[in-house]
Amino acid sequence: MTEPERSRSAPTQWALIGIVVLLIAGLAFVVASRGRDQKPTAGPTPTPSAAASSGPACSPTVAEIGYSRTNTGRIDFGLIARSDCPAAAVNNVVTVSAIGPDGKPIANAPGTALQPRLPVILPGQRLGLAGTLLVDRATKVSRLTATISDSQALPVSEFSTWARTVTVTDLKHTQPDASGLSTVTGTVVSNPDRVNLCNPDFNLILRNKDNKIIYGMTTTKGEPTFEERFPDTTDYTKTEAYVVQGVFTLGHASGARASCRSQ
Repeated sequence: MTEPERSRSAPTQWALIGIVVLLIAGLAFVVASRGRDQKPTAGPTPTPSAAASSGPACSPTVAEIGYSRTNTGRIDFGLIARSDCPAAAVNNVVTVSAIGPDGKPIANAPGTALQPRLPVILPGQRLGLAGTLLVDRATKVSRLTATISDSQALPVSEFSTWARTVTVTDLKHTQPDASGLSTVTGTVVSNPDRVNLCNPDFNLILRNKDNKIIYGMTTTKGEPTFEERFPDTTDYTKTEAYVVQGVFTLGHASGARASCRSQ
């Protein structure tokens, strides 16, 4: 090859090399762009366990609590539970403890505590609960504390067969008899009516003239009838009675069982 021919071929070779480099760069860009645009592939979705799927985003709360104490050390308490949760809160565990002047919990006599039952509370509900503690008669009690824990969430639709509202009206009381016993009765009103209640408990809440809770009592008699020696400071014009419905379920909550549809 002559010198002029070699001079003319050099630019052509460099041009070809440049074109090849551009093609390789373009191909790399396309592959990289496709990699960025593609969504990452998710791994296998784990099956949620009962613990992972339980527990609503919020839990029911205790709005107020009060009690009376006899000279035997028995504490009869009432409290108001409230739910602002978007779902039904079920399998709720309510724990009430007596607190001493030193701020420490007081030991309850073994096997004597009657803790409130709250298997189901629906969104927006306000329910009165009641129970009993028994402490040593010489022990000083400064206050009670209450917690609601272990709640699980179920869709409200699981309770579509329940009455929209259930209340206790026409509350009446008798004067104490010779032994000091009085009776409080009421009438259950549901909307719509003629709807069967699901495993109901009836809870009585008594207040004093200052509207403070001073007593609570529960019954499963099938109607709101309460007979006991009630505190002398009771203001019966402020008497309240509530209906708590539902069935506790073992493990992960079952809507059919909790709402009595499986019975």
